[in-house]
Amino acid sequence: MVLKSSRKINRKSVRNMLTWSHGKFASHIEQMAARQGVLVVRCNEAYTSKTCTNCGHVHHNLGGSKIYKCPQCGQRIARDLNGARNIMLRALQATAFTVINDSIVISDAISTEAL
Repeated sequence: MVLKSSRKINRKSVRNMLTWSHGKFASHIEQMAARQGVLVVRCNEAYTSKTCTNCGHVHHNLGGSKIYKCPQCGQRIARDLNGARNIMLRALQATAFTVINDSIVISDAISTEAL
């Protein structure tokens, strides 16, 4: 959560953004990133919260559980965190990158729609 005093946009703009579709929001992010010279890699979000980040097993019967419990390797992780990690891994698979001094340096995207 961002404190109101440290926001760079006003309340009306925030309310307006909450009404945007997923595609419109993604396009806006890409435009803002291009202005700053930042690379945005889109990736397919399907099954990211159902796939184990440890072993790759897809667990289809999660129900409403907030915790992902892998029946194959036993990993327990919050589903949102698991999904975020899988999205990051998919995006990294679609980019050429190197690691320098514990920092990831992205050279270029291999494709705009990862996996």
